[in-house]
Amino acid sequence: MERKTALYIGSCTVDVNATSCFIQPRMRTHHRHTEKFVELSFASKTSLDDVSVTTGGSAANSAYTTKVLGSNVDLVCAVGDDLFGDLVLDDFKKSYIPTRHIQRFKGKKTAVGINLLCESGEKTNLVFKGATDALEATALPESSVKAADIVVCTSLSSPANFRLFEKALHFARWHQKPFVFAPSITMLRARKTDLDSMHGHFDVVVMNHEEAGYYTGSKKPLEALHELPGKLNVMTWDANGTFVEYGGLRLHVPTLKVGVKDTTGAGDSFTGALVHGLLSHGNIVKAVQLATAVACLNITQVGAKVQGSKADIHAFFGKSLSKLKPKKVR
Repeated sequence: MERKTALYIGSCTVDVNATSCFIQPRMRTHHRHTEKFVELSFASKTSLDDVSVTTGGSAANSAYTTKVLGSNVDLVCAVGDDLFGDLVLDDFKKSYIPTRHIQRFKGKKTAVGINLLCESGEKTNLVFKGATDALEATALPESSVKAADIVVCTSLSSPANFRLFEKALHFARWHQKPFVFAPSITMLRARKTDLDSMHGHFDVVVMNHEEAGYYTGSKKPLEALHELPGKLNVMTWDANGTFVEYGGLRLHVPTLKVGVKDTTGAGDSFTGALVHGLLSHGNIVKAVQLATAVACLNITQVGAKVQGSKADIHAFFGKSLSKLKPKKVR
């Protein structure tokens, strides 16, 4: 059976992962939604328990997961002409991810994410967008969309990025390719008004609970799920599992109880596994179950990318399947 191809468009970064037992999340409620915050003291030093440097970025992480699971991928992103850019490109080559559509900007630095992790595995990110913000519409040839079987756009928030997003959506609709929209809260905050005008243009929308609440303005999870702009809406909600709505059907898939080390990249791994499932067999429920298992496996490890071979991941999924039974919800 010929492997199908997912075209990913978005960010690639170098991640610095710093873990500390002195970093503790605190809840804070706004008029629209509730968020967790981290408080650190100035004029003091916060001790770290561990630190590591890896490659990351929402598009790169998702593409990596899709590739490991057995589908083909293509990737549109940007790096700078620095040491970090070399690191990212070398990692792509080792992972057999094509680099033909990766722009390298002279005089710019590669995007960097500094992930501050607490003992529970929850994290906050300090982000330097660098070359990613310069990624624009010219980076996307129409031929790459035509050759793909599905188009996936992750967070694209700068003005140049958003023109690329609009072009990708236009080409996908023109060539009748399914379009997956998996934004970050950063993109939603920056482009809320623009995105409102595109409501209903997405085949698949993947957001977490916080993102869905912000996008819809609803504090009721199932109401937020219903108001997401996709034909297939998928909302992940931490330990509460994943909620799915399509064709008038609403389902809940539970999560797995695992030891959490690092939640960085869990959403990206979820998206990458979901896309692979949709490409390989098209069964929505099975694709969400696989995505849930892969995301859970990812958070048992430190780093944004899920670790293990295709066989390892599918073995974990097989053992977990009985715990991922979907239930209809109203």
